Amino acid sequence: LEPNKIVVSMGRLQKKKGFDILIDSFYETIKSFPNSILLIAGGNEGEEENLKNQIKNLNLESNVFLIGAIEGQDKIDFLANADLFCLPSHNENFGNVYVESLATGTPIVASKMTPWSEVEDYDCGKWVENSIEETSKAMNEVLEKNRETMKINSRKLAFKYDWKNVAEAFKKIVEKIVK
Repeated sequence: LEPNKIVVSMGRLQKKKGFDILIDSFYETIKSFPNSILLIAGGNEGEEENLKNQIKNLNLESNVFLIGAIEGQDKIDFLANADLFCLPSHNENFGNVYVESLATGTPIVASKMTPWSEVEDYDCGKWVENSIEETSKAMNEVLEKNRETMKINSRKLAFKYDWKNVAEAFKKIVEKIVK
């Protein structure tokens, strides 16, 4: 299989992560990118069987794969070799996997139930309503953009969250409070 686009996602396989929305959205996306694949990494926390049934019902067995949990260098390679990371989570307070994806140069699609509105400002992804229609539209928009430009923009946003930069920002806040 030589896909023309690789979409990835990662997280515990549970309802709150919105993998059902992702799979339905991907079903719409492959109409524009028919040779694409979706790889979902994560340990099962009650949703794996439901997701497998959804994949089967949509006849996506050749395009969508649940690959289990990954970590370390495998996780970095997984994210870096994708064209897009998408996780339409129903809520996240930060979601490290979003910034990990950006750091590898892979743009993201995140739901408005997450704090990732900055991807719009940095032009390294989309921040959308948590619906099939909006997620699919965002996936198509990102996949149509120049991959190299998106890689550069993704890394710029991720750099903002480098520990040194976070420490400097925290130091400035503390100094304002102490004065």
